[in-house]
Amino acid sequence: MTTRSIGFLASISFAACGIGACSNGFAPGAVPAQSQTATGSLSIRVRVPARAHSARRKSANYISKATAGIAIAIAGPTRVNKVASLLPSGTGCTAGSAGTTCTLTIPSLKPCATAANCYTASIATYDAVSGCPVACSVAGAKELSANQNLPFRIAKGRSNAIRITLDGVPVALAVVPAAGSSLSGSVGSGFALSKCGSDGVSVFGVDADGNDILGAGAPVPSLVSDDTSKLSVSTPPPSNPNLFTIVRPSPPPNAHTTVHLTAGATPLAGASPAPAVTTAPIPMTFNGDICGVITEFSRLDSPNFITSGPDGNIWYTIYNPANVAKMTTSGTLVQEYPVSTITGLASIISGPNNELWFVGIGVGFGTPGIGSVTTSGTVAVYPLPSSNPTPIPAGIATGPDGNLWFVECNAKNIVQMKPDGTILNTFPTGSGAQPFRIKAGPDGRLWFTEGSQLGAITTGGVISQYTPAGVTGATEITVGPDGALWFSDTSNGEIGRIDTTGSTTTEYPIPTASSFPTAIVAGPDGALWFIEEGAKKIGRITTSGMVTNEYPVSGAKANDLVNMTLGPDGALWFVETASLKIGRLQ
Repeated sequence: MTTRSIGFLASISFAACGIGACSNGFAPGAVPAQSQTATGSLSIRVRVPARAHSARRKSANYISKATAGIAIAIAGPTRVNKVASLLPSGTGCTAGSAGTTCTLTIPSLKPCATAANCYTASIATYDAVSGCPVACSVAGAKELSANQNLPFRIAKGRSNAIRITLDGVPVALAVVPAAGSSLSGSVGSGFALSKCGSDGVSVFGVDADGNDILGAGAPVPSLVSDDTSKLSVSTPPPSNPNLFTIVRPSPPPNAHTTVHLTAGATPLAGASPAPAVTTAPIPMTFNGDICGVITEFSRLDSPNFITSGPDGNIWYTIYNPANVAKMTTSGTLVQEYPVSTITGLASIISGPNNELWFVGIGVGFGTPGIGSVTTSGTVAVYPLPSSNPTPIPAGIATGPDGNLWFVECNAKNIVQMKPDGTILNTFPTGSGAQPFRIKAGPDGRLWFTEGSQLGAITTGGVISQYTPAGVTGATEITVGPDGALWFSDTSNGEIGRIDTTGSTTTEYPIPTASSFPTAIVAGPDGALWFIEEGAKKIGRITTSGMVTNEYPVSGAKANDLVNMTLGPDGALWFVETASLKIGRLQ
């Protein structure tokens, strides 16, 4: 945030005196006998703060530090138009460490004939003055503050002290996030902000010399949202009239949603006819923070695995009956699409041809195979040839070659398949361990888990095996935001990380005992998120290995939380298989 100069509003002392050296010899409200030749004087005391002050603060005793001149117009029995310098070199001005103090005297004012005010004064300050002391002028200068048509009177033989405040004249606005705010950015480019909680934002009018206008007489600030369902603005407290609080709803808005705020400042009446100023709508874009808000949606059938579709919807498989279902990110079920021939539907991904691809493991219910469904619901199936042992396809991924790659858990193979269903190659892992899940890595290889091992295969079929010390139950795997592979070590209750060389592996324990971690995905916030099937929680781990959050899914049953995906709305979506629910974590 750029450091700004500060403009404080003038609080000027008027002393309107009659003959008798401002004597106080008359009772309040009394009007002495008037002499047609008697005159009084008007004394104005102004203090301009030194420019060394830089912190934003409110005061009723200072004017803008850019103030250089003052224009005074008096109407009444005596008419006066006066321009004076408020610079240290000006007549009646004295410079000090705190600023410059000026006392201006306007003599020869005729007294008022009655107790009523008979004079009005209009005062304005400017950022430049020239021609002093002979013929001071503010021609071409910028107006900083003003008070128009201020009534006062001159009474013979008494002193009338009038304290006035000049109202600031804004020409621009400053929008300043409060200390500790999640906001980052600027008025011109827009701000990024967290999806969670609330933030303080101050709005200040800015004068013609770039100084914030604060204190009594400051313009009235405003801050308006164009979508209060996603971002509302609270009224500032009287103790801090510039500080607004912007509040998110619950559940929070979708990640990367943009709302616009418009800031404004309306001058007080004394600055009339200065117009109100407003900003162009300021884009406020929510980041990918997960706030811990869980919403559950009941389903008719038991969901098994879940993914985001290319159409912006959520797709999931149903183990039995063999169906693939589509639902919106608002939780509305669109339709379930029956799948024939292959059974026991499990892993599902968004893959080639903008279609959803899934595996049917076939165990206990018939034929294993691979299937696809278009976003409009057209299903195709590709049964796998019979073999001994039964192949049991488990994980599936899209390779960098544009083909489908899936693991045959029971047969211990990695299979390459064209999007038309043609099997191109079957590569035995050769390790003796059963492959489980597979994911395209950032190094051009596909990585897969094998319990106590991890493997990687090139699109040419070259397999490398890695046996990290201590790993016993590697199951799910994903690519982290740091470019490494992250996996769940289910039996150890740990989350593991392996670099793409396979030479460095680190495991991080989950604080909750018997957590039994399974699914793991890269989140929208730069961290990894994982399911704790045993603890019925969803956890978060940073790329430095710190588990920062564990959110309980209060209604989950035993072995309920099976799979999870990052949704197109920036939320985490998960299945509760036994509870017949789809969950959303925002």
